Amino acid sequence: MLKKRETGSPQVSSPDPLVEINARLRTAQIGVAIQCLGKRLYLQATLPPKLGSKKNHAHQQRITLGIYANPAGYKRAEAEARKIGGELAMNQFCWEDWQAYQI
Repeated sequence: MLKKRETGSPQVSSPDPLVEINARLRTAQIGVAIQCLGKRLYLQATLPPKLGSKKNHAHQQRITLGIYANPAGYKRAEAEARKIGGELAMNQFCWEDWQAYQI
């Protein structure tokens, strides 16, 4: 028995998994995006200034995850983005928790 084909726009798979991941993060209003620079993944968000910074207000910053842009890395980066998004939403973000990621 053949299944009836659904009508509507055809699903087009994105060649870049970051497009799909960042769309999910945007839809969920996480406030964190994932970027790929070279072969590594970074998180970008409006974060409070680091200790010792000359800036007084939250601004766009990157956190290097130190992980490669591969399927496992994308999955981990999305989980970390959601974690930071939750911390920011609850006003509990602390740079000390993320310093291990910094080079």
